[in-house]
Amino acid sequence: MAARGRLIQQVEALLRESGTSEPFEAAAWVDRWLRRPNHALGGAAPELYLHTPEGEAVIAGLIGAMAAGSYL
Repeated sequence: MAARGRLIQQVEALLRESGTSEPFEAAAWVDRWLRRPNHALGGAAPELYLHTPEGEAVIAGLIGAMAAGSYL
């Protein structure tokens, strides 16, 4: 799934920008996060949104908000 790859790249970029040197498996984290119910999505799993460009943008926005410390 191309959307999954883009989300992994987004998480890896956020980690680089944060300056952390701690080991982190971005792919494993994304896979777990995509399957879990998400409050910001009304309890839906993020993976349900990856079938359209608009839905993918919503999910990428959620990851960006988490990195910024925003609560949605």
